[in-house]
Amino acid sequence: MNLSFLNTPREEKDAPSSSGNGMKLILPPPPKGGGGDSVTKSSGDDDSTLGTPRSIKTKDEFDDPDLDDVLDPDGKQKTHLFGAFGKFMNKQAKAFVKNFVDYGPPYTKKPFDASLVTECSRPVMNHLELHRLLNNRLDPNIPDPDDLYYFPIHWAARNIHFTAMKMLRRAGAKVNVTNELGCSPLDMCVMMKLPPDKRKDQLKMVRYLLENGADPNNRDKGGYSAIDQAAVNQDLEIIQMLLEFGANVLRENHTLVAKRHHILRNVYEPEVYKVLYEQLLLEQGEYEQRQLIREKLLSEVAAERHHVKLFQALDKRKQKRLDREKSRDQTAKLTVIMEQRHKHLQEEMEANLKNKEKAVQFQGTWTKDDVDHWTFKVKDTPDRVNSDVLYRETYRTMNSLAE
Repeated sequence: MNLSFLNTPREEKDAPSSSGNGMKLILPPPPKGGGGDSVTKSSGDDDSTLGTPRSIKTKDEFDDPDLDDVLDPDGKQKTHLFGAFGKFMNKQAKAFVKNFVDYGPPYTKKPFDASLVTECSRPVMNHLELHRLLNNRLDPNIPDPDDLYYFPIHWAARNIHFTAMKMLRRAGAKVNVTNELGCSPLDMCVMMKLPPDKRKDQLKMVRYLLENGADPNNRDKGGYSAIDQAAVNQDLEIIQMLLEFGANVLRENHTLVAKRHHILRNVYEPEVYKVLYEQLLLEQGEYEQRQLIREKLLSEVAAERHHVKLFQALDKRKQKRLDREKSRDQTAKLTVIMEQRHKHLQEEMEANLKNKEKAVQFQGTWTKDDVDHWTFKVKDTPDRVNSDVLYRETYRTMNSLAE
C-alpha cells in the first residue's frame, strides 16, 4: 500500500496520483476544524471516514515522554507518527530484553544439543527460536562434533546473522574459537563473497567482531589469515578494516604447514595491490628493524652467558684452591693430633710397666744362684693368698663337711 500521501504537503493534496491500474487517486479535502496531517481512524463498521484527515491528539493525551520531539508545545505534529511508533517499539523491545532475556552461565549440564548449531546455520534466522534455546541456558561454546567442530558463532558469522551474533555474544559466546580447520568466526565472515544487498551487513559484522576482540592475525591450519582471504576476494574495504585493527600482511610462518604463495600473487586489483604493497613495505622495514634488535639482544645474551661461564670457572678454581689449603691444614692438624696420641700412649705404657714392676716387687724378689740362674722367690706375707694355700683350705673344709 502506498502511504506516501501522508508526507505530501497540504498544498499538493489535490494533485493527481496515478495508481497501478491507470486510475487517478484524488485525496478528499480536510474537514473544517481539522488540526493536523494525520488520518482518521474508522469507528465501528462505518468505512466512510477511512483515509480522511483528523485532528492530532495533544501531548497530554499521549502521556509518553518519548513524544517530546514529536509534538510541539501547541500539540501540533512535528514529525511523522511512524517515528513515534518506532521509538515506542524500541522502548518496548528494551523492556522485553531487560525482563525476559536470561542468557549466559550457568549453562545447562546436558550432552551436546545440535539444535543451537542447526538454528544458527539456517539461511533465514528464526530469532524467537534462538531466544528460546538461549533462554534455556544452552551453552553456545560447544562445537558440533559431526561437522568439523563448527560453533554456533561460526554459522552466525558466515550467514551474516547480526542479531543472532549479538544474542550469542550476550549468552557468552567466544569470538576467537576455531573449528577443526583452524578458522575463526572472523575468517568465516571475511572469506564469504556475498551479493551487494548483504555487503553492508558483512562490513558491519566484520567491524563488530573486531571491536569485540576478534584476532585479525589468526591463522588456520593452512597458514592463512583473514587478510589473505580478503586479498583473494579483492576486498579493499575489509582489508583496510583489518589493517586498522592491526592485521599483519607480512608472512612470518613459524609452523610446519604447506608453503604458501606470496599474498600479492593473489591480487589483481590495482587499488588492493597498492594498499597491500605499501603495508608490506612498511612491515618489512619494521621486521628488519626487529631482526636487528633481536640479533643485538642475542649477541648481548651470548656475551653475558660467556661471562657467566667464565666467572663460574674462576669460582671453581678458587674453590679448589681453598679446598686444597683446607686439606693441607687438616692434614697438619691430624699429624699433630696423632703425635699427641702416640705420646700419650707411650706415657700410659710406661706407667703400666712401672705399676707392674711395683706389683712384682710386692709379690716377691728375684734371686740369683751360683750359676747365674735367676729365680723368683715369692714373699710369704699374710695379705697374699696363693693358689696352693687356697686349695688346701678348700680341701679341709670339704672333708669336714663330709664327716
